[in-house]
Amino acid sequence: LLRGAPCLGSPSRRALRSARQRRLRSAMPRGHRRGQRAQKETFATALGMPDPGGGDRTQRTVIFSKTKMCKFHILGICAKGTGCKFAHHKEELNPLPDLSRTKLCKTLISTGSCEEPDCKYAHNREQLRAMPEADRILGESFLQG
Repeated sequence: LLRGAPCLGSPSRRALRSARQRRLRSAMPRGHRRGQRAQKETFATALGMPDPGGGDRTQRTVIFSKTKMCKFHILGICAKGTGCKFAHHKEELNPLPDLSRTKLCKTLISTGSCEEPDCKYAHNREQLRAMPEADRILGESFLQG
Protein backbone atom coordinates (compact mmCIF):
# COMPACT_ATOMS: atom_id res chain seq x y z
CA LEU A 1 0.00 0.00 0.00
CA LEU A 2 1.05 3.54 -0.64
CA ARG A 3 1.55 5.73 2.39
CA GLY A 4 -1.40 8.10 2.80
CA ALA A 5 -3.61 6.25 0.32
CA PRO A 6 -6.90 5.00 1.81
CA CYS A 7 -7.49 1.27 1.94
CA LEU A 8 -10.22 -0.07 -0.28
CA GLY A 9 -13.47 -0.11 1.60
CA SER A 10 -12.38 2.48 4.16
CA PRO A 11 -14.02 5.94 4.17
CA SER A 12 -12.01 8.79 2.71
CA ARG A 13 -10.80 11.69 4.80
CA ARG A 14 -13.38 13.93 3.14
CA ALA A 15 -16.21 11.54 4.07
CA LEU A 16 -14.96 11.34 7.65
CA ARG A 17 -14.66 15.13 7.86
CA SER A 18 -18.17 15.72 6.51
CA ALA A 19 -19.61 13.09 8.88
CA ARG A 20 -17.84 14.82 11.78
CA GLN A 21 -19.21 18.21 10.66
CA ARG A 22 -22.76 16.80 10.47
CA ARG A 23 -22.46 15.44 14.03
CA LEU A 24 -21.16 18.79 15.29
CA ARG A 25 -23.92 20.69 13.47
CA SER A 26 -26.65 18.48 14.88
CA ALA A 27 -25.27 19.03 18.40
CA MET A 28 -25.42 22.84 18.02
CA PRO A 29 -28.44 24.79 19.19
CA ARG A 30 -30.77 25.59 16.29
CA GLY A 31 -29.93 29.32 16.08
CA HIS A 32 -26.19 28.66 15.78
CA ARG A 33 -26.42 26.37 12.76
CA ARG A 34 -26.95 29.13 10.26
CA GLY A 35 -23.58 30.78 10.88
CA GLN A 36 -22.85 34.12 9.24
CA ARG A 37 -26.35 34.68 7.88
CA ALA A 38 -27.77 34.50 11.41
CA GLN A 39 -25.11 36.94 12.60
CA LYS A 40 -25.88 39.41 9.81
CA GLU A 41 -29.61 39.22 10.57
CA THR A 42 -28.88 39.81 14.27
CA PHE A 43 -26.65 42.83 13.56
CA ALA A 44 -29.19 44.32 11.17
CA THR A 45 -32.04 43.83 13.63
CA ALA A 46 -30.02 45.29 16.51
CA LEU A 47 -29.16 48.35 14.43
CA GLY A 48 -32.73 48.83 13.22
CA MET A 49 -31.76 48.22 9.60
CA PRO A 50 -33.28 45.86 7.03
CA ASP A 51 -31.79 42.37 6.72
CA PRO A 52 -28.61 42.71 4.54
CA GLY A 53 -29.18 39.36 2.86
CA GLY A 54 -32.93 39.63 2.81
CA GLY A 55 -35.19 40.27 -0.08
CA ASP A 56 -34.78 38.66 -3.39
CA ARG A 57 -31.62 38.86 -5.46
CA THR A 58 -33.16 41.22 -8.02
CA GLN A 59 -33.89 43.82 -5.36
CA ARG A 60 -30.31 43.66 -4.05
CA THR A 61 -28.62 43.81 -7.45
CA VAL A 62 -30.80 46.39 -9.24
CA ILE A 63 -28.61 49.19 -7.86
CA PHE A 64 -25.80 47.88 -10.09
CA SER A 65 -27.94 47.87 -13.24
CA LYS A 66 -26.22 49.42 -16.26
CA THR A 67 -23.08 50.42 -14.34
CA LYS A 68 -20.92 48.50 -16.84
CA MET A 69 -20.93 48.06 -20.58
CA CYS A 70 -22.36 44.80 -21.98
CA LYS A 71 -19.49 42.72 -23.34
CA PHE A 72 -21.91 40.66 -25.43
CA HIS A 73 -23.34 43.78 -27.10
CA ILE A 74 -19.77 44.91 -27.86
CA LEU A 75 -19.24 41.54 -29.59
CA GLY A 76 -22.62 41.88 -31.33
CA ILE A 77 -24.16 38.81 -29.68
CA CYS A 78 -26.33 40.17 -26.83
CA ALA A 79 -29.69 38.44 -27.06
CA LYS A 80 -31.34 40.35 -24.19
CA GLY A 81 -31.91 43.62 -26.01
CA THR A 82 -33.63 46.26 -23.86
CA GLY A 83 -33.96 43.74 -20.99
CA CYS A 84 -30.18 43.56 -20.58
CA LYS A 85 -28.88 44.66 -17.16
CA PHE A 86 -25.75 46.09 -18.77
CA ALA A 87 -25.43 49.30 -20.80
CA HIS A 88 -25.35 48.99 -24.57
CA HIS A 89 -24.46 52.65 -25.14
CA LYS A 90 -22.29 55.09 -23.20
CA GLU A 91 -25.34 57.29 -22.52
CA GLU A 92 -27.04 54.42 -20.63
CA LEU A 93 -24.24 54.07 -18.08
CA ASN A 94 -25.27 54.72 -14.46
CA PRO A 95 -22.73 55.73 -11.79
CA LEU A 96 -21.70 53.09 -9.28
CA PRO A 97 -23.59 53.42 -5.98
CA ASP A 98 -21.72 54.70 -2.93
CA LEU A 99 -21.54 51.65 -0.66
CA SER A 100 -19.07 53.15 1.80
CA ARG A 101 -19.90 52.52 5.46
CA THR A 102 -22.80 50.18 4.65
CA LYS A 103 -21.02 47.26 6.37
CA LEU A 104 -18.98 46.89 9.54
CA CYS A 105 -15.19 46.78 9.13
CA LYS A 106 -13.97 43.17 9.01
CA THR A 107 -10.59 44.18 10.43
CA LEU A 108 -12.31 45.80 13.40
CA ILE A 109 -14.45 42.70 13.93
CA SER A 110 -11.55 40.25 13.73
CA THR A 111 -8.80 42.20 15.53
CA GLY A 112 -10.66 44.73 17.66
CA SER A 113 -9.17 47.77 15.92
CA CYS A 114 -8.65 49.26 12.49
CA GLU A 115 -5.73 51.60 11.85
CA GLU A 116 -6.50 52.20 8.16
CA PRO A 117 -7.16 55.97 7.83
CA ASP A 118 -9.00 55.58 4.49
CA CYS A 119 -11.11 52.56 5.53
CA LYS A 120 -14.42 52.56 3.67
CA TYR A 121 -16.23 50.48 6.31
CA ALA A 122 -18.18 51.55 9.40
CA HIS A 123 -16.46 51.31 12.78
CA ASN A 124 -19.42 52.10 15.04
CA ARG A 125 -23.19 52.35 14.94
CA GLU A 126 -23.20 56.06 14.10
CA GLN A 127 -21.05 55.52 10.98
CA LEU A 128 -23.16 52.64 9.63
CA ARG A 129 -25.36 53.72 6.72
CA ALA A 130 -28.30 51.96 5.07
CA MET A 131 -27.80 50.54 1.59
CA PRO A 132 -28.69 53.00 -1.19
CA GLU A 133 -32.20 52.48 -2.51
CA ALA A 134 -32.58 51.57 -6.16
CA ASP A 135 -35.32 54.13 -6.86
CA ARG A 136 -33.11 57.01 -5.68
CA ILE A 137 -30.21 55.84 -7.84
CA LEU A 138 -32.00 54.71 -10.98
CA GLY A 139 -35.20 56.72 -10.82
CA GLU A 140 -38.80 55.55 -10.69
CA SER A 141 -39.12 55.33 -14.50
CA PHE A 142 -36.40 52.67 -14.72
CA LEU A 143 -37.96 50.48 -12.03
CA GLN A 144 -41.41 50.65 -13.59
CA GLY A 145 -40.26 49.94 -17.13
